[in-house]
Amino acid sequence: MIYDSLLNIKNYKSIPYLKDILDFLETHDLLQLPEGDIEILGRDLYLRVLSYFPEDEQTKKFETHQVYADIQIVLGGVEKIQTAGRDNLTPVTEYDAQKDIQFFSVPSNQVSDIIVRENQFALFFVGETHKPQCFYEKVDEPIKKFVFKVKN
Repeated sequence: MIYDSLLNIKNYKSIPYLKDILDFLETHDLLQLPEGDIEILGRDLYLRVLSYFPEDEQTKKFETHQVYADIQIVLGGVEKIQTAGRDNLTPVTEYDAQKDIQFFSVPSNQVSDIIVRENQFALFFVGETHKPQCFYEKVDEPIKKFVFKVKN
């Protein structure tokens, strides 16, 4: 996992397709992109544009992916993303290969919080457990977010 300011993303040379991601960020009016998926390099690299109100962490589930890493960038609002190690995960669904997702529950004493503010990002590599879209201090404002899906 990596958590940092979007200004520093260029320093993480080990991120697959980093040049393509940077080119996209520099050549598009980010706040005007429509919600949905935008293919950049086919399904090897695509962008999911999201806008939503965060929810109480109790209503969300931890997730992992087996094919894609997530680069989650908050463009507007503040979001809490919870993380947990791979120990003590209890599957609550089977792996869905079509959606590349499996959901888990995690004991509360195994959870850490990341507060992702505007123009910050969190990168979750394949297999890293995360629970996005959670309220931060019950702030009731919409989140505008990009999730680059990076195929490994």
